[in-house]
Amino acid sequence: MRRRKFGNDKTKKIKEGLSNVYLWLESTSITPELYYLFMDKLSRIVMENNVDLAWK
Repeated sequence: MRRRKFGNDKTKKIKEGLSNVYLWLESTSITPELYYLFMDKLSRIVMENNVDLAWK
């Protein structure tokens, strides 16, 4: 039986997701609404530490 390391996986997935979003934001012309939506999602992920929320 294998054991999975959930702590590292969560952190790695969140970092990869945020990195992808930052790259996408840099390549597009950002609007205040888009920036607000991104920051809202980021704050919910950080507060809840919920990886599933990051992919919605």
